[in-house]
Amino acid sequence: MSGNNGGGTPLKLTVAMVEAALEAVGGIKTAASLILNVHRSTLYRFIDNNPELKDFCAEINEQTKDLAEGKVLTAMKDGDMQTVRWYLDRMARDRGYGHINVDLGNKDDKPFKVAGATTLDLTKLTQDQKKALLTALKPDEPQS
Repeated sequence: MSGNNGGGTPLKLTVAMVEAALEAVGGIKTAASLILNVHRSTLYRFIDNNPELKDFCAEINEQTKDLAEGKVLTAMKDGDMQTVRWYLDRMARDRGYGHINVDLGNKDDKPFKVAGATTLDLTKLTQDQKKALLTALKPDEPQS
């Protein structure tokens, strides 16, 4: 399969060239196509026509995920609380972190999500509790 190297001369892609480019950019195909100086659709077609590259792409993607997870772990060990909250929100839902549905008590309204872990039925809250909840959800609005 050939692409265009910008000078009008066809560039013959090889599996080795594509593997090297993909490895250099962590499996990001658009970036690899820039390195190879071919249109990304040319690269996608070449990968589709070479099954061994599909496996290679999957392996590179797994390695890139491992690197990213390592950075997340390092950030958490360094006390980066934003990363800690992000991790708990996505990976610790079984421990009560994540999002909850808030039931407004109206059949026509769809529940919306807020931070927390259980469904909250507003019809069971007192007026003071509802006011406190609204204040917590909109902390920048002036209180009356």
